[in-house]
Amino acid sequence: MNIGPISLPIGLVFFLLSIAAAIFAGYLSGKKNKEIEPAIFTSTIIGLIVARISFVLHYLPSFDGSLLKMVDFRDAGFDMFPGVAAGIVVIVFILIRRRNIRRPLLISTVVGLATWGVTSTATTYFSRSAAVPTLSLFNEAGTAQALPPRDGKPLVINLWATWCAPCQAEMPVLASAQARYPGLDLVFVNQAERHDTVDAFMKALNLHIANSLFDPELSVAKATDTNAYPTTLFYDTSGRLVERHLGRFSQATFEEAISRLYPASVLRSSQ
Repeated sequence: MNIGPISLPIGLVFFLLSIAAAIFAGYLSGKKNKEIEPAIFTSTIIGLIVARISFVLHYLPSFDGSLLKMVDFRDAGFDMFPGVAAGIVVIVFILIRRRNIRRPLLISTVVGLATWGVTSTATTYFSRSAAVPTLSLFNEAGTAQALPPRDGKPLVINLWATWCAPCQAEMPVLASAQARYPGLDLVFVNQAERHDTVDAFMKALNLHIANSLFDPELSVAKATDTNAYPTTLFYDTSGRLVERHLGRFSQATFEEAISRLYPASVLRSSQ
């Protein structure tokens, strides 16, 4: 989602919106009680910490023992259910201890969770109506090539550029994933850069990727309403969009996305 010149993941926007809705509901029902807002923020922060810890433990091998990677939450690696459960436990504890804010805090919690649930469900429902663009791009040899391989595999399209810092950070992760998941078509679509610029970038990082395409007219970005990079589009075997991800992937968050979106096909083909 674009907010002026800033592009934010839609999930983050709706998460912040749900917090704002909770605070506003508490403000209205609590007669401007100043204890509501700290209670909401405390439950949110503890929920996020628990969600991150749960995610790290779940995908611990992907962090290679690096504490810096574990605490680097910029990859948006969180386990939702443990986080929500922890946040609710904090709310219940506060409700028991502070009788004077029970009603407004309960109302704000219900409003916040309902806002998050409705917006997330609606986003998931409407995002799955898009199909993979039927476009031809240029491959490394300079000849036209169809974007969808049409080989019956799930398709992941990564829109990237060498000047994009998050793209630089995630490229080794995706290059490794491409080699480890032969049952997945992972296509890299460079955004309006020269071949020699991309070649120099790959040599500098000692990376080797297949399915590298060039899009000088940004036709894929226009067809998929993409305005920021990196953006990664996940399609099922029928060519229908199942998820859109704005921002960089870590190894752990990409592993989570693959296992959640196509567990059977990817695992079966990568053995």
